[in-house]
Amino acid sequence: MKKILSFFSSIGSRIKSLVLGVWHKIFPPKKDDLFRKGMLIGVGVAAVILVVALSILYYKGVIGGRTQTSEPIKVKVTVVTKKDCPECWDTNLFVDALSQQEFKIASKKTVYADGKSLIPFITDGDDLVKKFNITQLPTVILEADFEKNKDLAEFLSLNLGDIIDGKFVLRKIIPPYIDVASGQLKGRVQVTYLTDDSCKECYDVNIHNNALSNLGVPINNIERVDVSSDAGKKLVSDYKIKAVPTLLIKGEVEEYQSLVAVWADVGTIAADGTYVFTDLSVMNGAYKDLTKNKVVQPAVAQ
Repeated sequence: MKKILSFFSSIGSRIKSLVLGVWHKIFPPKKDDLFRKGMLIGVGVAAVILVVALSILYYKGVIGGRTQTSEPIKVKVTVVTKKDCPECWDTNLFVDALSQQEFKIASKKTVYADGKSLIPFITDGDDLVKKFNITQLPTVILEADFEKNKDLAEFLSLNLGDIIDGKFVLRKIIPPYIDVASGQLKGRVQVTYLTDDSCKECYDVNIHNNALSNLGVPINNIERVDVSSDAGKKLVSDYKIKAVPTLLIKGEVEEYQSLVAVWADVGTIAADGTYVFTDLSVMNGAYKDLTKNKVVQPAVAQ
């Protein structure tokens, strides 16, 4: 059975397959493992999990030449976050990745950096933000015997963050996140699907949902606009759109480096910073050519 996949989805799927392949090569799948629910992971999340997996490979000697250890690495986990950030990235993805066999979570706690200490003389999120110069939240701090596991410590610090006073601080943060200096949420974007509801043959624009997820872009606030509406006509005029269905992304798109990296192949960036999807041919489905007012069928595979 042939599936219609977008260029985006193929990129995301390849990365996801790479992550799963590396992960399952190290650890055979278990019924209750990280991926049991078939969750979609964005490229940013996939990258974090992949680095964790590669770190384990390094530690086990596949990369670093060390002999395999029989004991899991015990870690104490501290999540530093804000109380009111439902849009922020889920740190559990990182922690769950660690908890796979080679890491044993000895303890886990969450502290909040809210600008005030609730209990005197008790270390809270604000203290940790200051001590470790944390600039983005949420983040994760790991406490382990890094002196004993120096190879792993070096690998983690080179790829994901740094080690200060024997504690590893995650610096590679996935958007959306809170910029500590400004207190602002970074990585907020607005996705708009521009469609032609009269075109029954056109490809299903919702295919982009999976594609965007694979590229780490939140899809919980998508606006759908018909090309015949006043709002749709304005989008066509403002961004010189020649074919639909398409999508536009505006906001802090630059925070999503995986998306930025592939966009030159499939779209343009308008003067106001809006990302406009223009190469509809990669969708392998029918679309409406607005300049000729006709439906364009996908090329027949030879």
